Amino acid sequence: MQNITLLVRILCLSLITMLIGCSASDGQHSAVIPAVAVTLQEVELSSTDQQISYSGTIEEALSVPLSFSVPGTVTEV
Repeated sequence: MQNITLLVRILCLSLITMLIGCSASDGQHSAVIPAVAVTLQEVELSSTDQQISYSGTIEEALSVPLSFSVPGTVTEV
């Protein structure tokens, strides 16, 4: 009987902690990252004899790891 009472207390405290931690009653929301303005330029052929080559690595500034609750492969978007 004591084990059940202890389990009920732990569950109640866990639920209260989760509800308090997930509430946003003070009106604060997560910060919105403003959009970044970009300029596009189409690639076109050039008639110059100058050849320039660059080497480097393109890396993301911000990344989000993804995980899926259902296993499988995306075949079409």
